[in-house]
Amino acid sequence: MYLYNLTLQRGSGITHAIHGNFSGSKTQEIVVSRGKSLEILKPDPNTGKVHTLLSVEVFGVIQSIIPFRLMNASKDYIIVGSDSGRIVVLEYNPSKNVLEKVHQETFGKSGCRRIIPGQYLASDPAGRAVMIGAIEKQKLVYIFNRDEVQRLTISSPREGHKTNTLVYHIVAIDVKYQNPVFACLEIDYEVRVEFHILFHFTKEDTPQLYMACGRGPRSTVRVLRHGLEVSEMAVSELPSNPNAVWTVKRRSDEEFDAYIVVSFSNATLVLSIGETVEEVSGSGFYGTTPTLCCSAMGDNSIVQVYPDGIRHIGAKNTTWKVSDKKESDKKKIVRCAVNQRQIVIALQGGRLIYFEMHPETGILDECSETIQMESEVLCMALSNAPSGEQMSRFLAVGLADNTVRLISLAPQDCLKQKNLQGLPDLAESLVMIEMGASDPTSSDEPAGPVTLGNLYLYVGLQNGALLRMVVDQTSGDLSDNRMRYLGSRPVKLFKIRCQGNEAVS
Repeated sequence: MYLYNLTLQRGSGITHAIHGNFSGSKTQEIVVSRGKSLEILKPDPNTGKVHTLLSVEVFGVIQSIIPFRLMNASKDYIIVGSDSGRIVVLEYNPSKNVLEKVHQETFGKSGCRRIIPGQYLASDPAGRAVMIGAIEKQKLVYIFNRDEVQRLTISSPREGHKTNTLVYHIVAIDVKYQNPVFACLEIDYEVRVEFHILFHFTKEDTPQLYMACGRGPRSTVRVLRHGLEVSEMAVSELPSNPNAVWTVKRRSDEEFDAYIVVSFSNATLVLSIGETVEEVSGSGFYGTTPTLCCSAMGDNSIVQVYPDGIRHIGAKNTTWKVSDKKESDKKKIVRCAVNQRQIVIALQGGRLIYFEMHPETGILDECSETIQMESEVLCMALSNAPSGEQMSRFLAVGLADNTVRLISLAPQDCLKQKNLQGLPDLAESLVMIEMGASDPTSSDEPAGPVTLGNLYLYVGLQNGALLRMVVDQTSGDLSDNRMRYLGSRPVKLFKIRCQGNEAVS
């Protein structure tokens, strides 16, 4: 006979929380542990509220939970470490609204014991292995795979024990497709070796410092990340609420931006940047229309894209109007993408029109070819030209059919689709950026060869998730997809420059 204590009122304190795609329906859910129960929650992106899908008692003490997804799988499993002396793999069945037990492997005695694994869990980012560890000494690694009918399989445990050690934390290190590697923060209570700083490598691609400070009730855990302090330099009152803002240089050799361009629902305001912020007259901008995009082009010109056309501001101001095209059918520009020498605009209905700046005359030349997309264009992105080249090779387009398309801008196959990637939700914003390139002509260092970096495509989704893909700069293939859930609101991405390098904000 055994006694199990069950309270009439369920626990409300959350001890653990994870997120993932547990239902397999391309949406994000949250799983929380309330000590001895598991609860699956689903956020509503429209109202911002969280709804409970399922709550179950586990009849034990939950010590740890993590999400786990096999390579190329479409949904996440839930792995639970508890006082049962077992590692348990659960799968959420949305049609039955139940948690089904996929695997249950016993490795030790039941009860909360400091030498029995269950306190810590860590999963390999590539979806191959899971480490479960105890507070002291014992650590086990399980290898996961699929059988011939695509069912999840689990191997016998591999030991990683270390005597005379207390474990404070366990993480998995992203080593791509090399053998899985796990890092443990430990203390040897024989020789009293202490560690205070841990580099935590995550899929954010930047190292972070996690520090434990102080003792007892005054102790804290602090996270240090790269960042810059922001100072307020000037304040200027606006006539109404703006819908977009840009800063631009008049010439490429200027050290600082000269204009602040503010777009409203029916007007555009141009402000000068100096000791004070003042409105500029005679800037060349159309002020009686909203602005969709504003950017410097070439060495000494600025482009303003507005719903009815393109304004090229330079030594000689020129205007291209949508109404001049016979096939435009009085449609307006809804989206655009601009870099130093290229412009792509999207009209209502999904037609794309491409422009290049002539390398000698500086005039915008319209490409004779256009492309009709299969649905409405939600967002677009152009990368800057690769190191040592004049033009970007690809255009990224997010469509209302939950896809992002990669379009070639190369002369031999201009405006031809190169690749397609399905998305779990509608795209809100796109940024295509090259990182890791070297151009000796842009620095004071001795001249050397120009090397290409990696071209990345970042996709902000309306459900609050961020996707990152690597773009092959020759074939346009998309690979190494990664996703991170940022919140319940749509993700808006912006390209910025930080210490002379391009970055994403």
